[in-house]
Amino acid sequence: MAPDAHSTLTDPGRLAAVQRLGLFDPRGDDTLDHLTALARSALRVAVTLVAVTDGERQSFKSAAGTAAAEDSPLARSPCSDVIETGQPLAIDDASESTLARDRHSLADLGFPAYAGAPVRSRDGHVVATLCALDRAPRRWQEEDLALLEQLAGAIAAHLELAASLRQREERYRLALGVAADGVVTIDARSRILFTNPALERIFGYSRPELMGQPLTLLMPEELRDRHAAALARYVETGHKTLSWDGVELVGRHKAGRHIPIEVSFAEGSAGGERFFTGIVRDLSSRRRASRGGRLAPPPARG
Repeated sequence: MAPDAHSTLTDPGRLAAVQRLGLFDPRGDDTLDHLTALARSALRVAVTLVAVTDGERQSFKSAAGTAAAEDSPLARSPCSDVIETGQPLAIDDASESTLARDRHSLADLGFPAYAGAPVRSRDGHVVATLCALDRAPRRWQEEDLALLEQLAGAIAAHLELAASLRQREERYRLALGVAADGVVTIDARSRILFTNPALERIFGYSRPELMGQPLTLLMPEELRDRHAAALARYVETGHKTLSWDGVELVGRHKAGRHIPIEVSFAEGSAGGERFFTGIVRDLSSRRRASRGGRLAPPPARG
């Protein structure tokens, strides 16, 4: 049976929050999986799930103790009641519960004991349910439900943070996508981790051709050993051999021709790993203008 038109399940604000948090995104989430597994261990139950509903279907964003099940009919799930009421729900024994027997068939699925707590978005909508299932009847204690609610709160905080980071990354990528200057990020071994469309246009390579390749791919052969040695020395000693701000160098296009460029590099770190991001400006047009149309690349600097 489909939810009522005025049901909380189909509330536009709630559905918008579900979409904003990416809860039907099929990509995995290691942190969410860890929290789900933590709930299973703390409550000592057979299975824990983070169930997500959109008014028509129910999916499992994370699961511990079982493989995440496929979408299930919403009418068979106690999680719909948690969303409707916004309150935790505990079923000690589905075989003795009219609610469970008539609507949810938990006992038929081999899980007579159920407890669920709402996962709320920052604007108060119940966007998911953290639920615990056991294979034998169980008398849920107040502390069980309190723990489930606390972990549901931790999951909510994580989902909001993850959504915020995705939005920031998307804005960053959009900005880089329309930037006139090239952007390249490399790791401490000079392997390319990121490029934007402008850099790909400057050097004539596609992103798949660049990912994981050494930065020296974009340099004339006579500069490659010098770059590799300089970067290795800097990573080891922290000593620069030249300025990283507005350095004029020569790049190498995929077709083999030389390109006069201006490069500025900055260093950062994430997760204990060092990385270097460079802004690359193609000086070809400027050089043509200054030489009356004749392009002569600047001398390479060490």
